[in-house]
Order: sequence, then C-alpha cells, then structure tokens
Amino acid sequence: MLDEKDLQAIAALIKAETEPLREEIKLIQNKVEPLQEEIKRTKSESIAMMEAYFEPKFDLLADSIMAINEKLDTMPTKEDLEPLELRIDALEAIVRKHSREIAELKKAQ
Repeated sequence: MLDEKDLQAIAALIKAETEPLREEIKLIQNKVEPLQEEIKRTKSESIAMMEAYFEPKFDLLADSIMAINEKLDTMPTKEDLEPLELRIDALEAIVRKHSREIAELKKAQ
C-alpha cells in the first residue's frame, strides 16, 4: 500500500511533468490575448466600413421603393380603365367601318 511519502513523490513527479505544460499554456495565452483584441478591433472597423458603404445604398433603395409605391398608389385600377377600353373598342370599330367605306369609295371612282 502507498504511504504518505509515496503519494508526495507521485505528486512531485506529476508537478514536474505538468510544469512545462503550464508554462506553455501561459505563453499561448499571452499570444492569444493580443490576437483576440486585434480581432475585436478589426471586427469593429469592418462593421463601420460596411455601414458606411451599405447604409447610403439602402437609403437610396428605400427612397426608390417609396417612390414606386407612391406611383402605384396613383395608377388607375382595372376598374378605372374599363370605360376607356369600351371607348377604344368603339373607336376601333368606327375606324374599321370608315376604312371599309373609304376602300369602297376608292373602288367606285
């Protein structure tokens, strides 16, 4: 069975084996922290650049959509056009009739 000295020896071995790993972890953390700060700064700058680039374009797009919607609101509906269609049909019929009459008159000459 293991006594106190054995356990202390095992603990010392484990500590000796893990100490280089702990130091390496500290070194990596010291390298990672500045990179994390750089990532945050780059991300903030990227967001600012995208906003500066896209926001005016989205504003123009929104203005264009509003202008189109205003024009659509003032356009005549199908019901508004029905009387005009009837008048156009009548005028086309009269033009056909007059064209036939003119052709008959030309033949008669």
